[in-house]
Amino acid sequence: LQQVGPVPWDSTFYYMWAPYLLVYLGDNQAAVAAAREGMRLGLRSGQPALNGIYALVAMDSVPAALQILQSVLDSPSLHDWEMLRIGWVALALQARGHGDAAAAPLAQALSWFRSRTPAQAVGARWHYLMTLDAAGLWNEARAVAEAMAREGPTQSGWLGVIAAHQGDTLVANRVDRALAANTNSLLRGDLTYERARIAAVLGYRDEAVTLLRDAFAHGASYFDHRSLLRLWPEFRSLQGDPAFKALLEPAG
Repeated sequence: LQQVGPVPWDSTFYYMWAPYLLVYLGDNQAAVAAAREGMRLGLRSGQPALNGIYALVAMDSVPAALQILQSVLDSPSLHDWEMLRIGWVALALQARGHGDAAAAPLAQALSWFRSRTPAQAVGARWHYLMTLDAAGLWNEARAVAEAMAREGPTQSGWLGVIAAHQGDTLVANRVDRALAANTNSLLRGDLTYERARIAAVLGYRDEAVTLLRDAFAHGASYFDHRSLLRLWPEFRSLQGDPAFKALLEPAG
């Protein structure tokens, strides 16, 4: 992507994805530069602004990150997509030790989620749960996760994670077994990743790392899932584990 650069007739693709990939690779300064250029070109409603925020948070430039975030939230043309990603920003702030700075955007995002109609809420559930996870609102998250799990075992990962946080090992282990029993090879990577989150919350650190390795070996998205390893509350207890740290290195 960097070798090709932004093509003259359409720079949208480059500035949507370059900041995202640069954050993944750990080149945060280049990510911020690309994000600011994308915003200058009027692409704020796509990837650039939020990935620029992630990069700034990774450099502990919290005031600058919050300034961009507030400009996104205050925009009269605020997109649903942007609100869906606020949970990611909150998790990134928390992961860097800036939990207090995450409180205001979390509250605004939760207010937005709770204002959705039932039809709108269905499409936003995954990000709603991510935001509730960041806020530690397990009871509210449990109700959303239970509704999702009723659609079938492949939708039950969040229920297992939330149950584990609540100390409900019976339900957490039941969900883990259901995910493990799924034989769809196309889903194995993603479902195994959810099992790793459950195991980590239950304190099974070695099992969690083994499951993560298996998840990536069987198709779990390297970009999305691997980038979230640093952010999920479920994996914070593993951050000092050398085997876990090895999984944080960019692959490919």
